[in-house]
Amino acid sequence: TDEDGHSHEVIKSLALVDEADQEKAEQYKKDMRHLVNFLDYIGEPAKLERHSLGWKVLLFLFIFLIFALALKKEYWRDVH
Repeated sequence: TDEDGHSHEVIKSLALVDEADQEKAEQYKKDMRHLVNFLDYIGEPAKLERHSLGWKVLLFLFIFLIFALALKKEYWRDVH
């Protein structure tokens, strides 16, 4: 522990990793990544549809904003 209260781990030795163990670790990481992605999809299957619809709604609102600003400009042209 240093003066700031942080603890540090000291590595006393290094060991060679067997290639088979490394392949198992990579396969484990790959399997966990697939599992997490699957659980994310199962938790909210409509997410892809919602994201697709969201872009369409934003595009509609942007186009509506352009028309609303043009209409405001037309209404207030005689006042200013």
